[in-house]
Amino acid sequence: MTLKHGRVTGSLALILVTGAVAAPVASARFDLNPPPSQPTAATQVVSSPPQPVTVVKSSGFDWADAGIGAGAVVALVLVGLGASLTVGHRRQLHSSPARSNISLT
Repeated sequence: MTLKHGRVTGSLALILVTGAVAAPVASARFDLNPPPSQPTAATQVVSSPPQPVTVVKSSGFDWADAGIGAGAVVALVLVGLGASLTVGHRRQLHSSPARSNISLT
């Protein structure tokens, strides 16, 4: 029983580490077209009057983000459950004693 618990714990740890590493990588953004550091003769500086800023008060809770997070958690739980069921089913197939079909009569 301890061996099975250790494998499930190891699988869960691997899933959590993979998620922890993948999350920052997925949110990284690269600016492929950075603005030039020095204005050149070809660029013209055009000034426009400042635009009025409209401030929208947030309710404090974003249901769309909560739905995405809940969906990700459900997906991870299903993947972990599927992996543990697959490993458990394989272990049962390999550990069952072989039956002989030899009859004594």
